[in-house]
Amino acid sequence: MDQAHKTTGQTSNVHIGYKGYVDGSIEFYGDQVEVLTGYPKEEFNSKKIKWTDLILEEDVGNSSEIFKQALKTDRAYAREYRIRMKDGNLRWMQEFSQIMCDENGKVQFISGVLMDTNEQKKIEEARLKAERRTGKYLSFLLDGEECGMNIIMVREIIGMMPITTVPQTPEFVKGVINLRGKVIPVVDLRLRFGIEAIDYTDRTCIVVVEIKGTAGTVQIGIVVDAVSEVLNIRGEDIEDTPTFGTKLNTDYILGMAKVEGNVRILIDINRLLSGEEIAALEKAA
Repeated sequence: MDQAHKTTGQTSNVHIGYKGYVDGSIEFYGDQVEVLTGYPKEEFNSKKIKWTDLILEEDVGNSSEIFKQALKTDRAYAREYRIRMKDGNLRWMQEFSQIMCDENGKVQFISGVLMDTNEQKKIEEARLKAERRTGKYLSFLLDGEECGMNIIMVREIIGMMPITTVPQTPEFVKGVINLRGKVIPVVDLRLRFGIEAIDYTDRTCIVVVEIKGTAGTVQIGIVVDAVSEVLNIRGEDIEDTPTFGTKLNTDYILGMAKVEGNVRILIDINRLLSGEEIAALEKAA
């Protein structure tokens, strides 16, 4: 087996015993650590590399706190964190350990087992992602493409009405409307995605949505070619966005949904505008 395959292959059942020290150095009892990290066991055992050097910086704080809490109780702990492998990839690890102290309570070493949980994490993350995506979506048309947006974001759908232009705003901002006494900025979704503008028709709609603003939420109107129906879409029927095959900017796309043999592009409304653009719309309103 070549080294590249060893360090990136399936390792979900790998368990490694170890003996660690307070200075971050570690001694491993098995050679499988190279499968998990890309570094040979000898580099750890000779203290050339410390295990703590591999733990992702943002996970260090939580891991340290778990260790400190264990010292106050039975000195046994379990913790989970990510390490950065030799090839730069990240891997989730779970650690089950016992802190060994002398008669004065001074830490001598830590004895434990490290277990690779990367595959389980991927499965769990995929499940949670599917759950977050599952729901009702408003289906609409944009330049012949069937699209959708989460119905939770939608406040109402109205026909086209007079729009007052606002100077010194981006081209895709058509202006503002007065909806029952509330001033709402309006964004043309075609222009936002760099699609050629067309004359509005009797099917053109303004979808009023509520998005995250600079301080709370803000309502904006989104001009679409037409709306059609509300669909129930399961998260497992939504695939991640490809990097080709659509005229839309993929930065704003939640995923591609397969519904009754058709593919619909799901728009992530909260990523439609940057923070600066939202602030400008709030000012215009």
